[in-house]
Amino acid sequence: MRNQVNPGKHTGPKSAGVKAVGRYLGGNYGLTVAEVKAIHDAGLLLWLILELSPTKASYFNYLRGVSDAQYALAEAQALGAPKGVCIYFTVDCDAQPGDMTAIQEYFRGIHTVLTGKYLVGAYGSYAVMLALQKADYPPDRYFQTYAWSGGQTAPNHIYQYQNDTSLAGIAVDRDYVNEDAGLWKGSVDVLEVAVLLYTKEDYWAGTDVSVKNGNCALFIRPDDHSVPKDAMSAEKLIVVGGQRPIIPMKCCYQEIRSTIQLRRSRSIWDRESLHVKIINDPIPFVIKAFEELFPGLEANIQIASDIEGAGCTTIPEDESTPLVDISMNIPISAMPEILVHELAHVAKPNDEHGEEWKETFHLIFN
Repeated sequence: MRNQVNPGKHTGPKSAGVKAVGRYLGGNYGLTVAEVKAIHDAGLLLWLILELSPTKASYFNYLRGVSDAQYALAEAQALGAPKGVCIYFTVDCDAQPGDMTAIQEYFRGIHTVLTGKYLVGAYGSYAVMLALQKADYPPDRYFQTYAWSGGQTAPNHIYQYQNDTSLAGIAVDRDYVNEDAGLWKGSVDVLEVAVLLYTKEDYWAGTDVSVKNGNCALFIRPDDHSVPKDAMSAEKLIVVGGQRPIIPMKCCYQEIRSTIQLRRSRSIWDRESLHVKIINDPIPFVIKAFEELFPGLEANIQIASDIEGAGCTTIPEDESTPLVDISMNIPISAMPEILVHELAHVAKPNDEHGEEWKETFHLIFN
């Protein structure tokens, strides 16, 4: 549905056999809290779409992805959309092979904001679906349109097969929708805390974590390593075991960026006095590389539990030592890259995610 619909009219699509509707976030005709309630009261499921003006290839880049994701995040949270719902971002043009790198970067920017909050969905042609499935930071869900696709179909969760039609007096596009498309299902019981086991071999460790969290629910990943829906929707999800996150972890870009610092606790840094040591800890190598590349720069690092996203850098206006926060909720395997990302902001505080920042990131990382 493209426009707002009066609450009483949502029963029309339901009686016509419709199971779910997609609605846009923001704008003059964006989804409202009242409409969300009307959709769910009519027994319909809902999926969310963000489309500002992605109708030409020049629209897409990393920073645009960050900006669009921040806008979508604010809209979704204002509507009360629960964690784990998918927001679909559109590529509403006939993207050519030479455009795909910029589009992939756009979705990388989206992931930096939404990972851990909402699923990232992509709308586009057959070619866009294939390009994003091969990206370093692929979307979580796929919404393919028949347009610009030449009759070809890629794996998808939603498939649009007709545009510019009407149903029960409402202007609509028609889509096939799978149950695992990241739909907003209305009032459901959401777990406060859940423990997700990488394999059944992690059962005893997971049981211990569950007991410490009030005997909360335990989930085991299936063979495809996907996250069970009830686990994904939990307010707090604790992952036990495994080597890598199933969804690529990215640092949380913050619009307000004004600080950084490296906090060295005695228990970590006085290693020679310890009898129990981590012999392959990559974090000191990251810090050593930073100090060799940028001697004299200071920063304090701390592991934090109260930040959104994977990491955040603060550079104080009074020119005191910057502070880097790394989330304790990300997998250990993701921490080195997140730390490199944030230290690049310490070195280049005025470049955000520009070319100088990117060059600095790769210098430290490599």
